[in-house]
Amino acid sequence: MPTNLHQLIRYRTIDRALRDAENDYGWEELAEACAQAIYDQTRKSHQISRRTIMYDIDNMRSGKLGYHAPIEYDRQAKAYYYSNSKFGINQVPLKSSDMDELKSALMILQQFSGKEGIAGIQQSITHLEECLNLKRRGRRRPMVQFDHSLNEPGQRWVNEIYGYIKSQTSFRAHYAPFDHAASQIIFSPYLLKEYDNRWYVIGFHHRYDKVVVLGLDRITSLEETLTEYYRDESFDAETYFSDVIGVSYADQQSSSKVVLRVYGMQNNYVKTKPFHPSQTCLQETDDYSDYQLEVVHNYELETLILGLGERAEVLRPKALRKQIAQRAAQMHERYEG
Repeated sequence: MPTNLHQLIRYRTIDRALRDAENDYGWEELAEACAQAIYDQTRKSHQISRRTIMYDIDNMRSGKLGYHAPIEYDRQAKAYYYSNSKFGINQVPLKSSDMDELKSALMILQQFSGKEGIAGIQQSITHLEECLNLKRRGRRRPMVQFDHSLNEPGQRWVNEIYGYIKSQTSFRAHYAPFDHAASQIIFSPYLLKEYDNRWYVIGFHHRYDKVVVLGLDRITSLEETLTEYYRDESFDAETYFSDVIGVSYADQQSSSKVVLRVYGMQNNYVKTKPFHPSQTCLQETDDYSDYQLEVVHNYELETLILGLGERAEVLRPKALRKQIAQRAAQMHERYEG
């Protein structure tokens, strides 16, 4: 039976309350205790209704959670209690199959966090192992392997910027872009994004007065600033990159319909791993397929097309077709002779 974090906190709080022999807990006291526990652990305030408490008690009694909590109601005291004083939900052992699944999930999380992951993930994994007493016996062979970035200059700032985003704090950075002179910038970060084994941060550039994308590997120093954090209300993390492949997004640049013809075996790769969620197949023959994407024309799009080599052809728009042809001609010139 699926549960969310708040449900788990409520179950543990109700269990703790019903094992407290010195105090009586009616639904109001249970609701108050659960609300306080949720606030203590998530810093979010929630009103807990009588219906929610009744639903939680029914679930704990039902066996759907892996145990049958012996919860009874004392009408005289108007309070709930355990008929078996020795019962506790944490004393109910997990099945061996559940324990194996948890261990496998933790291994995947550990590999995912890696060097470039968020430090909090590793701390949570350690805490979970201790709480559930997941002892490691011998060397467990990984079943899933992630592609770890070697972009060390960028990785070093991930945890620090993640903290600034969580606390909504602006930072000062010495930023050295590849195509401009280095400078000091004030930045209010909104979102960390990884693309092609490089990390980027999207946020508000206080000098430019707009939302921009910074490459973390171009940051040479970073420190907190007293400048007030600014949130651009027009920024939406869910839609900002919706029509973009990668992270390059020029001002006022709009998407266009790109039609790409892919030949031979390469067609199977493009079909099974689309370049973009907007990708659709317009036609399919024995020799080639035509795909349409609605995306911004940027460097990353060109790179993906060029990566298909001679097995791809841009049909439209004409500007992109001309740009790919020019780059292919420049490549040819480098290999002549």
